[in-house]
Amino acid sequence: MIVALALSCGDGGRVDVPQAAVIGSREGDLVTVNIREVSDTVDMPLSAWVEDLEIVQLDGSSDDAFTNGYKICLSDNYILIFGNITNATKLYERKTGKFVGNIGNVGRGPGEYFAIYSAQIDEPNGLIYSQPWQMREILVHNLRGEFTGRIPLANVAEKGNIRVDVPNRVITVSVIPFKGGSNSAVWVQDFEGNVIDSVAAGRFAVNPDYSNEVDYNGNTDAFDFSLLRWSNQPDTLYHYENKVLKPVFTVTIDGLEPSKGYADAVTRTYNELPGYFLGGVGQNRKVEKRGNSESTTVIPVWMYVDKKELRGAWFRLRNDFVGGRVEYPTFTGGYFVSNVSDPFKFVEQLEAARGKASAAVRERIDGLLKSIDPEGNNVLMLGRVKQ
Repeated sequence: MIVALALSCGDGGRVDVPQAAVIGSREGDLVTVNIREVSDTVDMPLSAWVEDLEIVQLDGSSDDAFTNGYKICLSDNYILIFGNITNATKLYERKTGKFVGNIGNVGRGPGEYFAIYSAQIDEPNGLIYSQPWQMREILVHNLRGEFTGRIPLANVAEKGNIRVDVPNRVITVSVIPFKGGSNSAVWVQDFEGNVIDSVAAGRFAVNPDYSNEVDYNGNTDAFDFSLLRWSNQPDTLYHYENKVLKPVFTVTIDGLEPSKGYADAVTRTYNELPGYFLGGVGQNRKVEKRGNSESTTVIPVWMYVDKKELRGAWFRLRNDFVGGRVEYPTFTGGYFVSNVSDPFKFVEQLEAARGKASAAVRERIDGLLKSIDPEGNNVLMLGRVKQ
């Protein structure tokens, strides 16, 4: 099932980013925001940043079609879902949500993996490139899920992101450089594993800890790089250019002391759109009990800043296409993506939003309520980022 909303904005007409005060400062290429200077909060319509919205419910016709994955990779005609340690990477048709098949499998055999951290679909050549956790290679499968080979990496990638330039047979890789592991944080290599250029791990090296993350969002032409660390270190968003990581955006917090552990750590995460920087500050924690154990999820509070005017504010992302709010504003590969693993909850959210919706939005909600199977597979929302 697919519902495609090809609209310039949620309610018709032009939608602009809300007006806000200057919150940033610039020194060279680096934009800095001190969160203690950010006082305003705005409701940001999703359509201010995306051109349109597709809503796809994935195939649920078989047990194998269901996914626990949370990361999404898109091409013109396919959707790849991956990232779970108990679930194989899964491929679906983008226009219909139809399940195509598993891409490899979890295991220790040829073409198998513990979990996939990043991936790229090479649709013209019918291939999928996957970077597994804790590996020194990229796995290559065809669109039928068959293992076709591997590309050696110049360094081990405990967690790593890849950008594959297929025509030039060049790969850019970014990793969390564990101390004693990879000697580079970012490097460019050929398909044979030969390094073309690199940035040393240096100050980016961390003690081995898989709770840290390395981000590459890919919403602009730049290869962006940032680390999420549980240490209250002043993390920064960088662009990789000519053997250098150039700082372009950072969020500072005056008086923040080094953390003693996870409980008092204030995480920072970054993203970038063509005209804006986004910064998430992990101040809210959601604790879920599972049997005798607990899991803690950090829910960032997000800010935006205009790259040119340095205006911005804290924001709540409002889905003005179909109503409701977006809890975590994920933009990757030039798309807004939302992977709703509980379609029953999604239906409840639509019903709650319907009463306050405009006539146009209410009509879309009614169409979705008739189409979505609340006991079915994941519901995806995909929106092209405005350039």
